Amino acid sequence: MQQPAMTTSNVVSLDAARQRRRHSAIAHADTDFRDVAASFALSDIETTNTEAERAGRVLAGLLSFEQAIEEVRQQHVPDES
Repeated sequence: MQQPAMTTSNVVSLDAARQRRRHSAIAHADTDFRDVAASFALSDIETTNTEAERAGRVLAGLLSFEQAIEEVRQQHVPDES
């Protein structure tokens, strides 16, 4: 039986996965993040693991608020070129 080919875009290092979980846990431990997530939930807006991980990087001092906003903008706004 032939194994399916793996693409490198789907491979995540164990260390990177641990870091994402760590940053997500930092966000979920933060009262302000939990309050924002709860208020979003009241409006049926789900906070994703990516958003929690990004918030955790900001809280850990690894990413500035401005950098986080730019990441979100690039993720959700189509390229205008």
